[in-house]
Amino acid sequence: MLSHILQLSQIAHKPKRTILGVMSGTSLDGLDIALCRLEGHGKHTKLRIENFVTLPFESDYQSIVKPLFANANAKLKDVCSANAWVARKHAAMINQVLANWDLSSSDIDIVASHGQTIYHRPSHMLDDLQKGHLPNATLQIGDGDHIAQLTGIITLSDFRQKHVAAGGEGAPMVKYGDYLLFTDPDEYRVLINLGGIANVSMIPPNASFSDIISTDTGTANTYLDAMVQHHLSGQHYDANGDIAASGKVHESLLTALMHHPFLNLPAPKTTGQESFSIEWLSAQMRMTETQALPLPDLLATLVEFSAITLCDVIKKLAPLHQALALYASGGGANNPFLLSRIQAHLPQATLAPMQELGVSADAKEAALFALLANECICGTSDTFKNSKDAPNVSMGKISLPN
Repeated sequence: MLSHILQLSQIAHKPKRTILGVMSGTSLDGLDIALCRLEGHGKHTKLRIENFVTLPFESDYQSIVKPLFANANAKLKDVCSANAWVARKHAAMINQVLANWDLSSSDIDIVASHGQTIYHRPSHMLDDLQKGHLPNATLQIGDGDHIAQLTGIITLSDFRQKHVAAGGEGAPMVKYGDYLLFTDPDEYRVLINLGGIANVSMIPPNASFSDIISTDTGTANTYLDAMVQHHLSGQHYDANGDIAASGKVHESLLTALMHHPFLNLPAPKTTGQESFSIEWLSAQMRMTETQALPLPDLLATLVEFSAITLCDVIKKLAPLHQALALYASGGGANNPFLLSRIQAHLPQATLAPMQELGVSADAKEAALFALLANECICGTSDTFKNSKDAPNVSMGKISLPN
């Protein structure tokens, strides 16, 4: 409708915008919702996170989404139904949060919804017969039209598809936000995101967009959470890494894990639980006869695996003898034991939480999609240039409320 097109134009020309960043990650533990105030665009962007919450998912979310997640054999009818169901679930949670914050739909300019990734398949996962014939692909469910209709707010969603269409892998997306907000004239910054999968952004001093390398490095919490949930009924994760800290690394299992083919690919690269699956982990445990390994030793080994693979990438990409300032976000940033192992492998670096850069470690990823929505609505083609791994495109499909 013309009225909404005019409204979109008015939002684009406002000096400040209120954008709700909405993110559900691979851990499937809850919906992150960040209330963001944005001023300007491009390198002149100013972001303030005014409120943030993670609403935990109820058991019905797990029962519907988990069978689809990273499952190449998921039934098409279930994917079709879940695409609408997830969106409606997210919309209800958004409405609940706005009511809790004493806000109405008219107080929000844009909802920026990431959706729920259920499958990620970059071309390096293809077999030899498929390579060269099939493009990179990724799929997020939680259709934006349902969210716009049920919240009454213009919604931007499905950000990763344009990235893929322009030749990218659809991940990691953090390079865009990290460039806008976190470049520094003096400090070499390494921004670490420890979600289900770990990724890093390497940001040299005075970096241009093309200077920044953002890449996945392997697992962070994927295996840790899965093993805790398998062995301990009712417990979803190893709080503070306490169980892992009490165990010992099993060297044979660690060596087997380090032979994962993804680890030998050059950066930038992306991955997911399709590649780092429970089936693959189980195969390595059978091969090393560690199926009965005590849980503390198993978790200690998996923490070491996450820390080494992350730090190996950083060592390869950072200049020799460069002083590095590491800043951690994501769920793993709340795991002191994992952080201590990262620090042990990079003793010359400093390691601090993202909060020191003015952004909550938990809210960073949701805020990223608010940033991408802001760029889609009012950015220019001059912002993201000359980068081979991150196409210079606007991202986000626009859904009108009616």
